[in-house]
Amino acid sequence: MTATISLFDSTGSPGTTAAAFGFGWHLAKQGKRVLLVDCNPGCRLTSMVIGLNNAGDVDSILGTRDGLPLNIVEGLRPVFEMQPIPLKPALLTPVVGNDGLFLLPGHVALAEYEEHLGLAQDLGSTSDRLSNFPGAVHHLLAKTASASEIDYIVIDTPPAMGSLKQNIFSVSDYFVAVVSSDDFSEAAIQSLSRVLPKWRKWSERASRHKPFRKAEYPFPSICPKFLGHIGDEMRPRGAHAKGAKVPAPDFALSDSMRKTLIPALDEAGMMLPKDEYFEVDAINPMQIHWRDDLGQFAADLRDGFGGTANIRSHSAAAADEAELCQKFSQRVFYASKQVETLMSRVTGN
Repeated sequence: MTATISLFDSTGSPGTTAAAFGFGWHLAKQGKRVLLVDCNPGCRLTSMVIGLNNAGDVDSILGTRDGLPLNIVEGLRPVFEMQPIPLKPALLTPVVGNDGLFLLPGHVALAEYEEHLGLAQDLGSTSDRLSNFPGAVHHLLAKTASASEIDYIVIDTPPAMGSLKQNIFSVSDYFVAVVSSDDFSEAAIQSLSRVLPKWRKWSERASRHKPFRKAEYPFPSICPKFLGHIGDEMRPRGAHAKGAKVPAPDFALSDSMRKTLIPALDEAGMMLPKDEYFEVDAINPMQIHWRDDLGQFAADLRDGFGGTANIRSHSAAAADEAELCQKFSQRVFYASKQVETLMSRVTGN
């Protein structure tokens, strides 16, 4: 059975994309078939894969091939543009250097669907003609995963805490919070503590909402479970802002998570049994330890692929693919091993 993991924060950090790529890469190296899904209209994850694949431009992921969609917008188009054709599984982009890793590319036009999705997810005013919208992402991913025999779906989510992110969260089996220690992180954790339980309550109501239940693509009944959080306890301050890292004793990320987010998730029923976390790490049971500073890792990814602004420059930047892939594997191994161990315990895969 395919398990879906979404990674996100509340501030739009590029580290979320780095973490999604890293987790997918490592899980695939362990023999799993993994689908990376780029749900960020900025298409950072797609740009990384295009660079690694030495594709040169985006033509290979636009439109359809043999009647099957090549990106997430093309896959969702029949529903959001109300075309009289069914959703079809997407043709996936293989990731060079890792036989078990695939990408469902993103598209900037995904942002255009968010307004329609927001209207559809208003349970007080949903019309029958919009009832397919909330379940569309789930069913597209399910069809695609089934057709390609995928074990894990790893989703890079959009930066804004809007209707699209709400939908992705609500149809995920598991989620990871990506939070860096900076001046706004405590506010970000407090925001997640308020928003995620509200989204859980909404999804419970949505799964019972008559128009959604009777839709061609019903909205599923899923309770997302918290796998853990990624963060570091260091941040640049004052004279050290040019790059040196100094301790931030005034803000302990893990402590803030334990006091604020974890109780809110527990009350909403979104925590796994505590023994599952302690079996993986008895010291910091709900922290997924990144080997290096996450912000620096994200910067290395961007530098390694020549930046995301100029896709055509990626072919030169990704010339030595083996070296880049080795860097990814080393950087994410420990964090991904924790996720792999926890996932194997809770899913049996």
